[in-house]
Amino acid sequence: MTRPRISLTRRRSRIRLLLGLMVLAALMTIAVTGVRAWRGDPHTTPVDACALVTAAEARSLVPESAVDRRSAEPAAGTMKSAACRWRADSGGRRRPALTVETRRWTPASRFRSGAEVARQEFKAGRGDDGGEDLDGLGDEAYLLLGEGRRPTVTVVIRDGNVIMRAGAGPIPADRAPTVRTHLTAIATSAAGRLP
Repeated sequence: MTRPRISLTRRRSRIRLLLGLMVLAALMTIAVTGVRAWRGDPHTTPVDACALVTAAEARSLVPESAVDRRSAEPAAGTMKSAACRWRADSGGRRRPALTVETRRWTPASRFRSGAEVARQEFKAGRGDDGGEDLDGLGDEAYLLLGEGRRPTVTVVIRDGNVIMRAGAGPIPADRAPTVRTHLTAIATSAAGRLP
């Protein structure tokens, strides 16, 4: 029994159709994964850490404070960082300070968004002691209480491709609950001001 012969023209048409479908599938895969990387990054504007906290908020935690240190995002690289510190004039004594630091990731490649990198960094930065989960702040957040004679309080929030860390200390141990409440409120407001 002989097999029916397919004409050469018909065979070439089928090969072209098959090749066309394979090229289309490859282009769709590249387009979807490339778009996925950009879609996950809600924060694309440089962050000014000092603009995230009002003077009144800083003074509610550190009376008579003023900005005494500021750093801006660098122009190059996939991780941009900024920081701001408010501290009262201490007359040489060590006084409490409020510090806000942000780290913003841009896409590491067409296939890996800044949000994916920030999520990985957030988990790595949390470490083994983990702190206390805070619900309703960004995508994920936690609170750390530093122990010792002069403890610190830190709130860490990840919102998309940005990790914001707000910290206060050193503080007297008996003020830790009050500072915790104030700092959580300040961090919540600051996260809402992320550009």
